[in-house]
Formats: sequence, C-alpha cells, structure tokens
Amino acid sequence: MGKKGGKKKAKITGTPDVVRFKTTTSYYATLQECAQLQESLPFVASDFMADDEYLRVARFLSMLGILCDMCGVQSDKSYRARNYHKYLSPPPSVTHWALLDWIKDLSLVQFDPRGFPVAVVKAARELQDEPSICFNGKRYQFSDELKEKAEAFLRDIDSDMNQIAGYIEPALRCDFAEGLQTFKVALSDKVMEFDDMFVEFEHVYSAELLEIYNDVFSVIEDMVEAESRLTTAEEEGDILQKQIEEATFVRAIEAFLMLYAEVVEEKYTAGEASQNEVNISREYAEPIPDRSLELAEATIFYEYKVIDLGREDWLDVVNEFIRTYLELRVYVSHIPVERLSPEYTDNKRFMTLLRAFHRRAAEAFPALEFVSHLPMISQCKSSRWMTKASLTPELQQLYQRKLEKTHAA
Repeated sequence: MGKKGGKKKAKITGTPDVVRFKTTTSYYATLQECAQLQESLPFVASDFMADDEYLRVARFLSMLGILCDMCGVQSDKSYRARNYHKYLSPPPSVTHWALLDWIKDLSLVQFDPRGFPVAVVKAARELQDEPSICFNGKRYQFSDELKEKAEAFLRDIDSDMNQIAGYIEPALRCDFAEGLQTFKVALSDKVMEFDDMFVEFEHVYSAELLEIYNDVFSVIEDMVEAESRLTTAEEEGDILQKQIEEATFVRAIEAFLMLYAEVVEEKYTAGEASQNEVNISREYAEPIPDRSLELAEATIFYEYKVIDLGREDWLDVVNEFIRTYLELRVYVSHIPVERLSPEYTDNKRFMTLLRAFHRRAAEAFPALEFVSHLPMISQCKSSRWMTKASLTPELQQLYQRKLEKTHAA
C-alpha cells in the first residue's frame, strides 16, 4: 500500500506581517494577477486591439481599481454621474457609470464607479483614428485638443500600467524585502498618479460627449418637458394652460417626426435605408391637425351632435386617437427613467407609439374638422376634463381585457 496523505502544502514565506497579508486579505491575489497579466498586456497606444486585447486591459484596470481600495486612493469621480445624459440608455445605477456609447459588447464594460472603465480606453483609440461620432446620420466632431489629449492618455496608460506591474512583480518575488509598508506607500503613489491621469482625460472626454448627447436628445427633451408641464396644468385644473401644453406637446411630436424623416433620408443616401422606409417616414412627417387634442375632447363632448349627423363611427375613431395619445404620453413621461438609445431608429416601441398617434390623428381629421366649427369647449364645459390621471385607469382596464382575451385564446 502507498503512503497515506496528500501533497504537502507549500510553505508560506515572508515576515510575520507578510504572511498575515498573504493569508488574510484578497489583495495579495490581486497583486499576483497584476504581475501575471503584465506579460499579455497590449500597448494600447499602438497595438492592434480586438475584443480579447480589450478584455485583458479591462481585467488589469479592474485590478487597479481594487488596488485603489487597498491603497486608500479615492478621487472624486462624481463627474461620471453629471456627464451621463439624463435620457441615455441604459439608465445608470449606483455601480454603473461606465461610458457605453462606443462599446457594442457589454462584456467589455466595467460598472465600478471607483474603477477605470475600459470603454474610456476604447474611446481614446477611436479618437485617434476618427475624432468624431455619428448619430442619426449626423456627424459630430470632437475638439482637436481632445484628440491630442487622447493620444497622450494612451501613451500614459501604457507607461503607467507597465510601471505598476513592473514594480509589483519583483516585490512579490522577494516577499516585499523592502518592507510591506514601504511597498504599499510606493504603490499608492503610483496608483494615485494613474488615477489622476485617468480622471483628467475621462472628465474632459465625458464633458464633450455630453454636449453631443445634449444635441441628440434636444428634440426628445422638448417632448418630455411639454408632457411634464401638461401634467402640472392638469393637476392644477388650469384648463387654458392644459390646452396650450397639449398643442405644444403635439408640435414637439411633429418636430421629432420631421427630424426622423431627415434621418431616414440620410440613411437612404448612405445605403442604410430603403426607398420604402423613406416614403413611410415622409408620410409620418406630415403636419398633425391644429388643436387636435382639444378637438378630440370636443368630439366626445359633442357626442350627440356627431350621432345626429349619423357618424357614430367618428366616435370610435376619435376614441382610438385619444387612446394612442394617452399611451404615448405615458411612455414619454417614463423616458427619464426608462431612457432611450441615441439612435432614434433603435427605439422601436417609441417609434411605434409616435406613428400610431400620427396615423390616428389623420384618421380622426373629419371628426376634428366638424367640431372645430362648434363653440370651443373651454366656453361650454366645466368638469370631467380629459387628463392623464382620469384616462389612465381606462387604459389599464383595456390592457387587462386584451391580456384576458390572449389567455382565453
């Protein structure tokens, strides 16, 4: 029979404080991984960078974030929250301030607000090759100064990563012969220098990117703010202001649909959209009838006159118009929470609701035209106004009935 017992456990070497450091913290394993990664790290300023290379850099940056904790390096990165556009999808969370705009593979994104997102490195590489970014067929230029900063940033990334890993590896090999505390102080200085360099570039880059997003989302903001003012007017019972904001909301929708048609035209020119898509976008860029929401409410108020005219079908059409209006309003009110893609065509649900609203408005035009010649309801009606709060329960009941029918089928 063979001897009992397994493989002999390797002896942990070093002074008592080093042994304690190796056995009671996870930082030692982090230092080991940093040293191991050094050999496979690419030069981000010059090497070809595919997904695998970015993943290795991302891992090293993640380790540096952990070392910041070990060394007590905690700089102010609140600009990440300030410079993340309030409508940009996905919505940020406490642990989600990475810049996602140029990253298609979310596995490359780090979400630690204390760390160093590899997306910033990728953005700097993109700036080297093309100092601009395109949204909705419109090209936005970054400043020449930012391009220069990006080139310097990438060189500094290479230099600092090599210096940090190059300092860690021999210290591990000799069990921190210079003293564990001395090692930590020197490493803290190096990590702090890296942190300062990273923060400086990320701050200016994210600020310029925010200005671009401000332009991209400006037409959306007009819609969101109009809906917010409309809700306030309804809650305060200010009917005249409600009607003003309803018209403003519709004009904001028109402005977006016109801009969207231009975007599709640009995509068609670039070979990214079909003639049919262009034709459809042009159709939805047609103006929506003036005072359409006020007149839709008037159609319901003057129901008896519509019935006397023998056009009960108009009531169904107008009710559908009101339903699509309410669905769109609810969606728009949730944009600050649910967020949107900066590429308009990627927001499928949003586009579906906008087109449904536009289509139902066109279908309701004969009814709206008829009641436009009757006295304005602001002079005749005193209660039971059409508001989001009053109509939402009906919409929820409609959704419930549709759900029940689906289950029954």
